[in-house]
Amino acid sequence: MVALQSLTERHSLPLVHPFSTGVSSTNKDILLVPPTYCGKPVVFFVPELVQDLAKLFRFVLVGKFSGGRPSMATLTCDFLKIGYSDSFAFGLLDNRHFLIRFDPEKDYLHCCCQGFLTFQGFFMRIFNWLLSFSLDAESSIAPVWKTLDGLPAHLFHKAAFLPLQD
Repeated sequence: MVALQSLTERHSLPLVHPFSTGVSSTNKDILLVPPTYCGKPVVFFVPELVQDLAKLFRFVLVGKFSGGRPSMATLTCDFLKIGYSDSFAFGLLDNRHFLIRFDPEKDYLHCCCQGFLTFQGFFMRIFNWLLSFSLDAESSIAPVWKTLDGLPAHLFHKAAFLPLQD
């Protein structure tokens, strides 16, 4: 409720209470109408909720085929042949794009580092899913590899490099 109030205060929108709170034995004739924009129903999400939901996509990649693609069953078999654990799932977005969700981070990192894969002669580009992902726009983010010559072995640790990601 606090998040809803902060959203309405910031944007001067009326607070809409759940349907059950607006209906009682004394006012059964009240009809709640969802807000609309250009004649279509709209939903408002508070930024905190958007960020929380995006965390569920932490180990999700986007696969993009350019000219045709194999069936989802074939992709599943081929992913298993590559050596990924069976804890991954696909979600088809359109005929060219699909999401790949990995459970172990190790599989996610391995697939992400591939850049592209080939399945039955079809090339698939792989890139990170981002909150700003759009089917209509190409990703402007690409992995960059940097060698760290002379870095002592004990400093090759994930925690040492996390500050660099910003």
